[in-house]
Order: sequence, then structure tokens, then C-alpha cells
Amino acid sequence: MMHAGDDGTVTVWIIALCALCMVVALGVARLGQATSGVTHIQNAADAAALSGAYEVAHSNSSQACVSARTAAQKNGASLIHCFVNEDEVVVHVSMKNDPDFTARARAEVE
Repeated sequence: MMHAGDDGTVTVWIIALCALCMVVALGVARLGQATSGVTHIQNAADAAALSGAYEVAHSNSSQACVSARTAAQKNGASLIHCFVNEDEVVVHVSMKNDPDFTARARAEVE
């Protein structure tokens, strides 16, 4: 039973509920986007480390970081740091479009 002055109360509650649903949906979408970004940057780091390790394995250590940089760039990342020793390559990369996303990877040559 509605009382005088209750006109529009249901409309206000429906609008508030719709706004809450939109906020939750946007939060879920943002979380999915962040998860995708983390996966993408880790894949770029792995590719860079493996590319550098390939050079090390083929006795071309002087080109390992060049190869790692190229692999990172082809995967939408920038090489921040590259370390090469006789049997491993360690890289640190960041996303080109969002430098806050970074990842590290290590590839060992056996």
C-alpha cells in the first residue's frame, strides 16, 4: 500500500541499484584487463629471455641482448635491463603503452 509522498521511491531505488551494478561490472572488466596485461608482459619477458638464450647457445653472446630487445619489441614491450653470462640470460621488460606493467624472465642454456 502506497502512502502519500511515496511516489517515485521505487524509481530512485531502481536507479541506485542500476548504478551499483554498473560499478561492479566496470570493476570486473578492469580486473580482467589487468590480468590480461600481466599475462602479456610475462610472455614478452619470456620471449626476450629465450631469444637471448638462443644467441648464447649458438656462441653469439654479444648479440644476446640485441636479440632480446627485438623480441621484447615484437611483443609490445621495452627492454629495461638485460644480463648475460656464459649460460644464462636475465631480462626485465615493461609494456610500451603502460610502463607500470613489468616482468622479469630468465633463460638458462644447458
